[in-house]
Amino acid sequence: MKYIIYLFIALFVSTPSIYAQGNLNKSWTKQNRPIRNKVLTFSFTESKNELRHSYQPWDQTNYQIKGDVWITPKSLYKKENMSINGKPVSSVLQYSQNTMLFSDYGSDTLSTVTEEEHHKQLYLSARYTPTLLLEYFYNRKSRLESNTDSIYNTYLEVINEARIRLFINKATDLVDKIDILENDDFFGNINSTFEYRNYINHQSLFIPTQILMSKINGKLQDSIFITSFKIENKLPVLLAAPLKYTFKESLHDNTSISLEKYNDHIYFLYLGHTDSKSLVVEFKDFLLVAEAPLNSRNGDMIISEIKKNFPDKPIKFFVFGHHHPHYLGGVRPFIHEGANILSSMGDFDYLTYLARNPRTLKPDSLEFDRKRLNVNILGENRTITDNNYSMQVINIGEDSHHTKDYIIFYFPKEKIIFEGDLVWIPNDGRATGKVSSRQKGLYEAIQKLNLNVDTIFQSWPIKEFNYKSKISFKELEESVKE
Repeated sequence: MKYIIYLFIALFVSTPSIYAQGNLNKSWTKQNRPIRNKVLTFSFTESKNELRHSYQPWDQTNYQIKGDVWITPKSLYKKENMSINGKPVSSVLQYSQNTMLFSDYGSDTLSTVTEEEHHKQLYLSARYTPTLLLEYFYNRKSRLESNTDSIYNTYLEVINEARIRLFINKATDLVDKIDILENDDFFGNINSTFEYRNYINHQSLFIPTQILMSKINGKLQDSIFITSFKIENKLPVLLAAPLKYTFKESLHDNTSISLEKYNDHIYFLYLGHTDSKSLVVEFKDFLLVAEAPLNSRNGDMIISEIKKNFPDKPIKFFVFGHHHPHYLGGVRPFIHEGANILSSMGDFDYLTYLARNPRTLKPDSLEFDRKRLNVNILGENRTITDNNYSMQVINIGEDSHHTKDYIIFYFPKEKIIFEGDLVWIPNDGRATGKVSSRQKGLYEAIQKLNLNVDTIFQSWPIKEFNYKSKISFKELEESVKE
């Protein structure tokens, strides 16, 4: 009788624990156990879409990529090849639990990697295989979520502040899908979904042969096809680790900002960590600010520095030169500040998306305290004035040969133009070959608008690539006529 009671208690205690893991163990047995001490290698072809430096918001650039992958439950090595401007280039990744070596396209040296990027690579491995995340969930004995449905057992873990969900099919015990909700500094909360299809049984190891991806809340779609499976005994050496391997310091830990006065109206705010400068223009009763790079953190830094130097003047206008992150990324704090956002009509929907998309994973001022988006749509030209001092905000658009929306800032009294990234004249006088179409575009726009210009100030880059950020009009003219 006592034995029966003990058995009943044991079953009562253990059953919830078994149920809590659902079929996670079964999935691990099918997809990971056969390569515990082995290496799975395969080839892949990939269709990848990226926003990059698009001509207009949401324009996608497609890349056709081929490569080879080597995986263990805790490592992913990858070598891939593609063509850029007709030239074949390759990229190599060597990721394990403690290290991450990476050589980017067209580079023969190792890229620096932060500890945060190393953590992130664990869940980015889902792009090619569910293996590494399945191992992570299995080792942590992840428990079933309460919202598990009739098709899937779902499991949740948080990695590097990203919320990762594993969907294991109840009928097949295979990982059908992985959802990743993470913060993007530019877009805010973004969801990526990886669907694993057409599994095959290769030496008792179940491998998906097709992976479909949805990125940035469904805005972009990618696909990967996997072939040529082999199980090997050891990982190759794709990259040699440095003798003193360390992670790079995070940019978040090394920020700097300083204000430089040009005259009584024009100021430049230098952000060392973004290698860029923003424009501050002082009028009698208000300020105009142009360009806020990359993220809300930088927008907050700019506003804080402005309030310190101009405590009694509100920021009436914020203008972004074009829709790329280096100029628009810090817009949300200016929305929260109540500034009027000057925008071309073509960027209105994009700006609205950035203003409204949630930031719950890494809240900024606008997420904590929602404010109305005040947008002033620009035509071709708008004069900002206090009836004493004036400047012009000019939309040269397609004449820039860079983006469909391109705004420059003209100061007729000083004969100055401030612009984002159109002029590329080396500091050291080195030859650059054929001048870029965007450089010609700015020159031709100045001529077309009959602007009297002596000096051009550029927002980015300042130091990183050794190009001038202060250019005389004569230099610009000579460069396009060479």
